[in-house]
Amino acid sequence: MAKKKKSKTKVSKKKKKVSKKKVTKKTTKKKKTTSKKVTKKKAAKKKSTGKKATKKKASQTKAPTQKKSQKPSKTLKGKKAPSLLGTATGGKSIDIANWGHPLVLFFYPKDFTPGCTVESKDFSTRYEDFKKLGVDVIGVSPDTLSSHEKFRDKEGLREDLISDPDKVLCEAFGVIKEKNLYGRKYMGVERSTFVLDKNGVVVQEWRGVKVPGHVDEVYQFVKENREQLL
Repeated sequence: MAKKKKSKTKVSKKKKKVSKKKVTKKTTKKKKTTSKKVTKKKAAKKKSTGKKATKKKASQTKAPTQKKSQKPSKTLKGKKAPSLLGTATGGKSIDIANWGHPLVLFFYPKDFTPGCTVESKDFSTRYEDFKKLGVDVIGVSPDTLSSHEKFRDKEGLREDLISDPDKVLCEAFGVIKEKNLYGRKYMGVERSTFVLDKNGVVVQEWRGVKVPGHVDEVYQFVKENREQLL
């Protein structure tokens, strides 16, 4: 009976040893797998942070290039008007920069069109008011001289109109802009008005003009700044 008990104790000790080995193997495997997972997570985080950093750097580098591409709008205010000759209605030759009197010079796209007709008639209505202040009014468009004569006669306009078919004056005053008509892009005259003093210096300018109320605004400016113009 004593021998059987000894054998049983030996078997139980062996089982304990085997179970301990299995436990240690399992723990080492778990440690290895967890360490692998941790290293993988760290590597993934590093990659994601690296990608974010590169994206931020790329956005930061792109920003200044966009600013550089933005061009400042052209202005003639405070500058001498271009010295160019223009042929006007009545066969007059007009040198804008050396006119010798304060001048309101308005550029418009085309004769007989609705907006241009209203604007030209508004200036014609105020023509005598400008003259009383010692200021002349002249219109400019790329239309031919014969078109100007017909337009002036039909609408009973008081102001002279300069023909600028080659857009020399329009280019010099920077009023040629890209336009969009029903999806068709083209280069045309942007409605603009300039006030010049007696020395041909541009005192005020309006670009991208909206016709309603514009002539009254120009007249008010001339009236308030008459001494500066003379």
